[in-house]
Amino acid sequence: MARRYATFDLAPESKKMLDKFNKLLTHKEFQHTAGLGADIIKKKAVELAPMGLTGNLKNGIVSKIDKRTTGKIARAYVTNNPKIAPHAHLVEYGTKNPRTPKGVVMYDKVTNTWFGVEVAPMPKKPFMRPALDATKTKVLKAIDHDLQGRINKKLGR
Repeated sequence: MARRYATFDLAPESKKMLDKFNKLLTHKEFQHTAGLGADIIKKKAVELAPMGLTGNLKNGIVSKIDKRTTGKIARAYVTNNPKIAPHAHLVEYGTKNPRTPKGVVMYDKVTNTWFGVEVAPMPKKPFMRPALDATKTKVLKAIDHDLQGRINKKLGR
């Protein structure tokens, strides 16, 4: 499954303030701010994810801060933990063709035929993309507010 990214542009006044005062903020502060946005999206994704028998799809949604970034670039992302919900992409995008799950197919030596349980195509039930679309404005406001608050605090305002 290909990774899909969404980027957010800050409000013009926040960009100007950030360009002017970005030396005041540390990388950890930028990471914390990015994490706030990811947490908002995660909360909405958990709310929108369909509830199954186990709840693993909802439990598998996580937000993480990308530790590999440096300087004034900070990334955070919302994803599914494949150890908890390995089927998340199938729910998000659906399936087209009928398929037979691994381990269910059997061979009958007497009739010389293969048989198993066939699973019908599953319609998509997106929850990640709608969560992103629904929270974009809220995320931008939270990031703007946090950055402006951090800069004002450093300037003693």
